[in-house]
Parts: sequence; C-alpha cells; structure tokens
Amino acid sequence: MKSKLLALAGLTTMALMAGAVHAQASAPITEQEFDRMYAAMDTNKDGRVSRAEYAAYHAAQFDTWDMAKTGTLTREQIRTKQFEREMRKTDGNPQGNSPTSIQKK
Repeated sequence: MKSKLLALAGLTTMALMAGAVHAQASAPITEQEFDRMYAAMDTNKDGRVSRAEYAAYHAAQFDTWDMAKTGTLTREQIRTKQFEREMRKTDGNPQGNSPTSIQKK
C-alpha cells in the first residue's frame, strides 16, 4: 500500500512539473527583450529582418548555447537558457522550477 502511495505521489509530482515547465517555456518575452532581439537580427538596420538575417541570428544564438562546440544542444542546455531568460525577465524571481530542481525530482 505504501509503495502504491509513493508511486502515485511521484506521478503527481511529475505531472505538476511538466505543467510548470510548459507554462514557463511558453511565457511571452517582454517588449524590451523583443526590441533587443529585433535590433540584433536587423543587422543592416533597414527596419526589416531578411531570411538571411534571421538565420544568422539564430545560428549565432545556437553557437552561444553550444558551449562545448558539439554541434548539438541537449534538453538541459536549452532548459537552462530558458530559465536564465525567465530570471532576467522577473528580476531573479522566476515562476516555476529551476532546471536543477527539475532534474533532481
């Protein structure tokens, strides 16, 4: 009986964490973040972002996140970057769980 209750508690915890991760990952960026991102993408400063500018911005973003230079990103690397974005957006008080607390559970 005790093992069934523990299993149920574990499943409930996992479901709650999944909901928190989804809500945090889909949180909109702030206007300030958007303006910064758009300015960084619009490299020729014509007020529009071309396909080449868009691709170059995201390739550079990928390279920044791929600190080990493996050419791939792990789930943990992406999750950590999303958490860091949330920290900046909420002055260090993110909503949801930190990447380390999610991994430990």
